[in-house]
Amino acid sequence: MFHDENASSNNRTNSYTLAATVKKAFTILELIAEQQPVRAATIARSLNLTRGNVHRLLATLEALGYIERSSGTEYRLTFKMFTLGNSIPGTRRLSELAYPFMQQLSHACQENVYLVQRYDYNAICVDEVDSLNPLTLHRDVSRTYPLYCSASGKVYLAWMPEAEFERYLTQVPLLPRAQRTIADPDELRRERLRVLEQGYALELREFSDDLNSVAAPIRDHTKAVVATVSISGPAIRLTDARARELIPETMRTAQEISKTMGFAGSEKP
Repeated sequence: MFHDENASSNNRTNSYTLAATVKKAFTILELIAEQQPVRAATIARSLNLTRGNVHRLLATLEALGYIERSSGTEYRLTFKMFTLGNSIPGTRRLSELAYPFMQQLSHACQENVYLVQRYDYNAICVDEVDSLNPLTLHRDVSRTYPLYCSASGKVYLAWMPEAEFERYLTQVPLLPRAQRTIADPDELRRERLRVLEQGYALELREFSDDLNSVAAPIRDHTKAVVATVSISGPAIRLTDARARELIPETMRTAQEISKTMGFAGSEKP
């Protein structure tokens, strides 16, 4: 939560009176990040603020696009907050480290290569290398994917603690986006175990009827999955068989990036 640093003799804010409203707004954002989704009444009670004050601040943050109501009465952070956080040095360093390997992979497979991170229950592309193929995926299309029907998302589900995964199943409807979408919880449980055992994930016309992908986890020195590297392309060219052929190269690339992040293990868990 927010800490007042006025006690430090070196703090430049010593000569200023801190803006109470700004402090309250950031404290609310931090609380939402920790407990989302969260109700306004819970925020008021937890921070010892009046409901009127909380509602005014929530309305402002919502109007600015930093929070959203997830069920009419509960609030959560938006992708705008993720984008803002994505500019911090740690994430920039990951992109900088991964990019040369992504370029090599794209050149080898002649398909788009993506660096994907998880935000809440979505997989989000944070960097990419475009293929030189004339028939390719448009840069502005499909940069955000549900976890259950994307290759990168399945990786995150596989490395998710089982209790969290079961909670995910109760909160996210498995809507059929394409003919092959896994919409049955038991089938998704089996798929999760397969991905964990294999060390990679395939998405074969599950997010879209004309898209195939393969993804592998990128881990840091703590063995945590911090991102995935994935190959995606039109199913007419990146066929099911071709996607499977690219599994070893995708896993090698993920392993090479992981090594730059301090991970010393093998591709599989």
